[in-house]
Amino acid sequence: MQPEHKSDQKTLHSGSEEWNVSDRIKEVIGKRSIRQAASDWGLPFATVNNWLKGAMPALDTIAEISKKEGVSLEWIAYGKGASTTQTQTQCASEPEQPYNANDMDHLAKVPTFNVEASAGAGAWINAENICDYWYVPRTWLRLERLEHAELCIINTVGDSMAPHINNGDRLLVKTNIDRELALNGVYVINLDGHLRVKRLEFTLSPIGYRVISDNELYPPEFVPAAELTQRLYVIGEVVRVFGQPAKPTPPIQ
Repeated sequence: MQPEHKSDQKTLHSGSEEWNVSDRIKEVIGKRSIRQAASDWGLPFATVNNWLKGAMPALDTIAEISKKEGVSLEWIAYGKGASTTQTQTQCASEPEQPYNANDMDHLAKVPTFNVEASAGAGAWINAENICDYWYVPRTWLRLERLEHAELCIINTVGDSMAPHINNGDRLLVKTNIDRELALNGVYVINLDGHLRVKRLEFTLSPIGYRVISDNELYPPEFVPAAELTQRLYVIGEVVRVFGQPAKPTPPIQ
């Protein structure tokens, strides 16, 4: 189901009825109170309340809500098509689906893998099976110039890429990259058998890759050119980071 470092969550844009999300969020909330809906979605009350006042939600958060509520992501995010709840009213005997058939032409299916890329000292690859799918609007992919990208989503653990990537963030990873080029940027890599997310910097003197953590508490590593084939494989480029929703601040006792 990303971001520039100024804002790790991609937000929807306002400016037209098609992009006005607040009315559709109200419809999804229904007869519940705002506080109850926020609790159901695992979000702070203030966050949902601000959306209803016109603030723009992050796309990945809306995607999570659409899955929990069984409504169309294309509908709630962009106002296109019918909501799944309307379709279910007409076809109550059919199994519940997170998205209706009309949506699928407008959505790209992005697999989520049950592996974690360590942003710390490294984590072993336990399994690489697909555990879920995110359905991402193709219109968003076109806007982000990712319509031809082969994408997947994995989770992160650790804090070595903080503050830009934090523990528990989801990474949108582009895997169809040219690995023969000198790569510079943030990548998911397999280094010495560990799955990591790190910043790669290609150097000419000496030739090789610096493996850098954004958190200055973690020293950089270096993989010389002679050891690249044996030690380092670049899985994909991190093109977006989806952060976890903020948790409510506990009351002062």
